[in-house]
Amino acid sequence: MKKVGKTLVSSVQRKRMYKAKKMWVIAGVVGLAFGGVTLSDFVSVDQNGVHITQRTAEAAAVDSQIFSDVDTTADVTEPLPANQATNVNFTVTGSGVADVSAVNTGSREVALQVPAGTDITANGPISVDVAVTGGLGTILDPIVNGLQGVLNLIDTPLTKPIVGASTVDKLNATLDNLKNGAITAQYTIDPSEATVTTLPDGSQYLAVNIDGGLGTALSQTLSGTLSDLLDTLSSINLLGIVNLDPVLSPLVDNLLTPLISELTTGTGDTVNQLVDLSVLGSTSVTIPTQVTPDGTQDSVSVKGAIARSELINVDLFANSAGTTPL
Repeated sequence: MKKVGKTLVSSVQRKRMYKAKKMWVIAGVVGLAFGGVTLSDFVSVDQNGVHITQRTAEAAAVDSQIFSDVDTTADVTEPLPANQATNVNFTVTGSGVADVSAVNTGSREVALQVPAGTDITANGPISVDVAVTGGLGTILDPIVNGLQGVLNLIDTPLTKPIVGASTVDKLNATLDNLKNGAITAQYTIDPSEATVTTLPDGSQYLAVNIDGGLGTALSQTLSGTLSDLLDTLSSINLLGIVNLDPVLSPLVDNLLTPLISELTTGTGDTVNQLVDLSVLGSTSVTIPTQVTPDGTQDSVSVKGAIARSELINVDLFANSAGTTPL
C-alpha cells in the first residue's frame, strides 16, 4: 500500500488563515484493499466559493465497481460561486477489471455523485475513449493464422519482388498489430442521454450509459483494419508462379468477408463480445457539466464511478472510486 506524507499546519499559519478569513478543510479519500491509496490534502475555501483541486484518487476494487482503479479529475481551479451554475468538465477513467461478474448484466454507466445541496447537469457532448488490450484472440487468431499462411508463401526472396516489398511489409505490420490484439475507439454521447437521480440521502448522481455507442465504435475500428487487410490481399498478383488459392481463399471468403460484414452492421455475437472485452483495457469518459453548490457546505466532494446501472446506489459512492473535492 502506498503512503502519503501528512501536511502539517503551524499555529502561525493558522493565525494567518484566520486573518485572511479562510477556512481549511481536509479532503480525504480512504485507501481500500487491492492497492488503494490514502490521500489527504488541504483545500482552500474562501467566502466567495470553493476551490476545486486537481488531485486524483486511485480507487480500489470495491463491490459493484467494474474497474479496480478509477480516477476522477476536473478542469476548474477557480472558486465556484454559491447558487450559480459553473461549467466543470469531469473526466472519469477506469482500468483494471475489478469484478468480472459486474460485467455480465445491465448497461454500463459512468456516474458522478454530488452531495445534498449541490445540483449537477450535463452541459455538452460527452466523449468516450476506450482501449481494449486483451482477450481478442478468439476473434483474431483464425485471421492471424490465415495471414501467416499467406506470408509464408509470398515473403520469400523469389516472390517478394513480384508482389512488391511495400505490400509484403504492410502485411507483416498488419500481422503484428493483429497479434498484439489491441484496438481503440472514440465516440461521443449527446448530453440529453444523461440522467440525474436523487438518492435517499439527498445526494444526486448524474449517469451516462456508455454501452450504446461502444459496440459500434469498436466495430468500426476493427472493421476498418480488416477491410484494409482485405484490400491489400486482393491486390496480390503472383503471375501464376505460386498458387495462393489454398491459403488465400479460406482467409478471404470464410473469415474476413463474413467478419467484416458482421462488424459493419454493428450487431451480432462478435460485436457483443467486443463490448464485453472492453473491460480488458481502459475507459475514459469526459463529461461537461454545470455544477451549482448552494453554499451551505465548505467543500463539495464529487465522486466518480463506473458500474452497472442496477448497482448504482448510496453504498457504491460510500466506498467510492475516484473523488475530486470542489
